[in-house]
Amino acid sequence: MGWGFLKVPQRNDFDKGFIIVTDFEPTAARRAFPCFDEPSFKARFTIRVVAPDDNYKVIANMPEINKFRIENGVVYDFATSIKMSTYLVSFGLTKYSYYEDVLEDGDRKIPIRMYTYNATRENNEYAMNCTMRALKFYMEYTNISYPLSKLDMIEYRRAESAATENWGLITFREGLLSTNLGIYDRMQKKIVIYHEVSHFWFGNLVTNNWWNDIWLQEGFATYMSYRLYVNDLQMEQVE
Repeated sequence: MGWGFLKVPQRNDFDKGFIIVTDFEPTAARRAFPCFDEPSFKARFTIRVVAPDDNYKVIANMPEINKFRIENGVVYDFATSIKMSTYLVSFGLTKYSYYEDVLEDGDRKIPIRMYTYNATRENNEYAMNCTMRALKFYMEYTNISYPLSKLDMIEYRRAESAATENWGLITFREGLLSTNLGIYDRMQKKIVIYHEVSHFWFGNLVTNNWWNDIWLQEGFATYMSYRLYVNDLQMEQVE
């Protein structure tokens, strides 16, 4: 399937159209826009996407701030991002609905949305609980709040990796956010979600200069995901 700007059928249901989504890690952002496409170069990004019609919902790293119709589609404007590496830039179009919860961080209320084929409490509550647990744990552990005002998560059929930790828009392999599909067990879902959320601190905020140091941020993310997992089990093996 590859990296870059992808077009993927939604659960073999062509009536629901396609998911159109980015997957830039490690060096595919250059396929979508001109850039210095290496992790040490960080910038702020202002994204505008034109959807073909109102049937598609557009999501990106940052919250939507404006939406208006033009002759051949619907324009979505998003808030300017925090500084980030190009591989973390993400946007997508989907006809999926979403399941939502709200993370409370002091006076802040941060909406967490999961876009899946069957977006219901029954289908998505377990993955949502894992996400909430991870965000709260890493914020307390690092004493650094989640810096964005929202978090979207979407699953689709992907072959390269289980997920990508884009700021504000994590992309997952199909089944990792859904209980009804029965593709992954609870431990697999929990470890992947914990890993990707940990990257907000270990990888996104603090980033390796070059890809030969990828082991460092992946190592930290793996360690922290298992640290949280055994914490859930009240074990101490990774201390």
